[in-house]
Amino acid sequence: MKVSETMEILKGDCLSLLSKVADSSVKAIITDPPYFLGMTHNGQKGCFGDLAICEPFYEKLFKEFRRVLMEDGCVYFFCDWRGYAFYYPLFDRELGAKNLLVWDKGSGPGNYYTLEHELVLFSTLNSQWRCKGARNIIRGIASFRCGAKKTNGEKVHPTQKPVELIEKFVLDSTKENETVLDTFMGSGTTGLACANLGRRFIGMEIDKGYFNIAKTRIEGALKRPPLLRSQSKEAHLT
Repeated sequence: MKVSETMEILKGDCLSLLSKVADSSVKAIITDPPYFLGMTHNGQKGCFGDLAICEPFYEKLFKEFRRVLMEDGCVYFFCDWRGYAFYYPLFDRELGAKNLLVWDKGSGPGNYYTLEHELVLFSTLNSQWRCKGARNIIRGIASFRCGAKKTNGEKVHPTQKPVELIEKFVLDSTKENETVLDTFMGSGTTGLACANLGRRFIGMEIDKGYFNIAKTRIEGALKRPPLLRSQSKEAHLT
């Protein structure tokens, strides 16, 4: 479905939908998959070994990421401490992991030390890629537990990220009119960031309810004038 000339959202399984995306056509992939922590063979409490059921899916997915990504493209793949050891070797094999980014959320739940961070596997196919001032610890962007509602409105997805975080990744890795892909679109935050910053967007979501929420949010963003950002806020890619 074309939301605009530059924004396309697709409902369905991302592995099937990715066949519609041309080779070497995407500048950045920014996506937050379901972490499958409840994926078990017996419906009971899961363990790390149960993630193996997902391995063929992610092997195919990362091969597709490699196919559609431009030679100087970047990938940002969200995960958490429980799934990182599962995702890393698969991600690294196909895409060549370059760093692990840590988003310091400033607040979180938890009994065995609070869970105040999320992890993002990062890769770029460009050996010369640089972003001035970029650090792998990201601070100063509020989660929904500590202030994101002020700029993002009410939370509409259980793992929703603040648009400011996704905008940072968009600015760090793309220029205006370049294409960003999100294979697990959820409530459409990556699309919202692209609409705000004048990037093209392809989003994929299998859940009908979240697909409709994403459509409404992106359409709303497109009705507003693009955000005015000073040159100092733009990424300095070299």
